[in-house]
Amino acid sequence: MDIVKLEVIAITCVINVFLGFFTLLRAPRATINRIFFALTLSVSVWIISNYLVEETSVTLMVNNVSNRLAYLAGFLCLLLVAIFSYSFSRSRNITGKAKWYITGLSVVFGMLSLTTLIAGTVYRTEKGLEFTVGPLITVYTAVLLALLAFSIYLLRSAIKRGNVIVKLQAQIIMWGFILSVSLVLLMNLIMPTILGNFDTAKFGPLFT
Repeated sequence: MDIVKLEVIAITCVINVFLGFFTLLRAPRATINRIFFALTLSVSVWIISNYLVEETSVTLMVNNVSNRLAYLAGFLCLLLVAIFSYSFSRSRNITGKAKWYITGLSVVFGMLSLTTLIAGTVYRTEKGLEFTVGPLITVYTAVLLALLAFSIYLLRSAIKRGNVIVKLQAQIIMWGFILSVSLVLLMNLIMPTILGNFDTAKFGPLFT
């Protein structure tokens, strides 16, 4: 077990959750603050899951469960980014109809993310842990990219029609999402799919 890496992950998760919790405390009833807090929790779950996926000191069952949780948390992160962007750009709560669509999408993709159709399988060989991906990984990646694109579209609309403060906030949020999400997707989904291995996935949590 890499103690230094574990400490870095612990510090990153604590900072993420503290930031979300501090934001929530400022206005607990504000929908956008609740969404941001949920986003920080999802990011932390994703970071911890990614660590356990490649940890050889745990059982293979823990590796596989963590692998599936990482895919689920990854989807939830992008979904919450999109919901956050919607709430920020519209400055109003999500409608009841939209909530049903979002809930349905979350349930479907959440369930798929927890299966080998997307997450694939982790197994041991003489070389160590090896990973496969499911046949729906391309669909999964496309959905995540679509959620990111939708978030960017919403934030750009806020930049165009908002006042000076809103424009500045939207620009900071948009570029923060673009840089972090793009690098994570590159390291954890795109590069592993192209190269056929997950060596680059260990760098993903560094960009959160």
